[in-house]
Amino acid sequence: MSGRRRALILSALLWAHAACEGSAVRCDPSLSWSTRLPAPDAGLPCSSAAQCPVLDLALGAQHTCVRTTSAEVVCFGDNAFGQSAPGVTGDTVLPTRVPLPVVATTPVHTIAAGSGYSCSLGGLDVFCWGAPAVVGGAGIVGRTLSLDERPVSLRGGGVHLYVRMVVPLLDLVGVEEHLWELGAWNGRDPATAGDTTPHPSTLVASSVDSGGLRTCAIEGDGVHCWGGAPPDHRLAAGTWAAEQRIPGLSMRPVAAVPIAVGPLHACTPDPGRGIACWGRGERGQLGDGRRTSSGVAVLVGDGAGGALGAPVRLCVGGESTLGVDTDGTLLLHPQGGHACAITADGALWCWGANEHGQLGDGTRDDRALPVRVGGLGPLARSGLGGLGASGQLDCGGAHTCATDLDGALWCWGDNSRGQLGRPPRELPDSASPVAVDLFTR
Repeated sequence: MSGRRRALILSALLWAHAACEGSAVRCDPSLSWSTRLPAPDAGLPCSSAAQCPVLDLALGAQHTCVRTTSAEVVCFGDNAFGQSAPGVTGDTVLPTRVPLPVVATTPVHTIAAGSGYSCSLGGLDVFCWGAPAVVGGAGIVGRTLSLDERPVSLRGGGVHLYVRMVVPLLDLVGVEEHLWELGAWNGRDPATAGDTTPHPSTLVASSVDSGGLRTCAIEGDGVHCWGGAPPDHRLAAGTWAAEQRIPGLSMRPVAAVPIAVGPLHACTPDPGRGIACWGRGERGQLGDGRRTSSGVAVLVGDGAGGALGAPVRLCVGGESTLGVDTDGTLLLHPQGGHACAITADGALWCWGANEHGQLGDGTRDDRALPVRVGGLGPLARSGLGGLGASGQLDCGGAHTCATDLDGALWCWGDNSRGQLGRPPRELPDSASPVAVDLFTR
């Protein structure tokens, strides 16, 4: 392949693989799954963000997960499917340490979350917990990959999880990258709609993301999107919408800042121009000053007749609530939508739906142009040779979280399920950032 990287999207349900026998966590390299459920624990084995700064964020529709320097994973919020605290009944309104199995590989270095599930990646081990129909069963479901397949990152959204694999080539010239799509409701090929068997399709992609049932990927000639939510919200029969290349982008986006996809709209960095968004726009979620939808990518404005600067972090949110019908069929309800970006000067900007204060500007008014999030210092700084640092950022259904440069966690927006780390009766929602205490035991 002479240095050209290829990616493969493979649609597969997690529960289509056999579980490992006994209590072993390290499984056969033939890609089997294991299930093991230690007891949950509250809090972290440290007392401050200075000791355990947050390195990674993953927000689901109504829950929040973080990873710290101690390789601990802490989740809180909606727990209807065990996505915040497996084995615990009821929502977890205080941060709870997820009891991941102890494995003989490197510590957790990436996390992901979607509608009703959460996942972590450490070494060759991918563990997921949450909705049985999405992640494969109750408790923690794990997959140990072979040494020939090196997982390097996770990307979650909606009812899908993408595992980026790097596989050495026989000719030692390059690497082959695999993207596994776990969950089979928005296959790229119309012939496979509703079919839960794996169907690979070639994709040259540097970045991929999913929200609800919509998936977008940066490919060789631009951004391609496919999939979509069914009108009746039922996921039993599978859905498919024709793939399309998104017009309006000046050039092929680079993957330094990944594409961000929500249930109803998506955004990507547009090199040399700023941020471009497309999709539903009636709540101002495209950020161009209008409240209209667009199938063509439009530039996010800066409120002064220009465009918002290039992002160092970018996220797109929107309600994508997972439920179960009376006959057991999974239901997915997309609505709303907002987006946020950290720019190179360290400012945090948000736009779109704001009924719960998820834009962090102190109001609950929708915004068709970016507004700056108040109460936070600079979230990025430049460095020598163009190298700098930035806080983390992620968007949930109707809440948003970010970390400052010290690794402290701040969240705002909807708190109806405790996704801000506070009891809902004390704080139903917040239109301004609130500090999240991860160290209460």
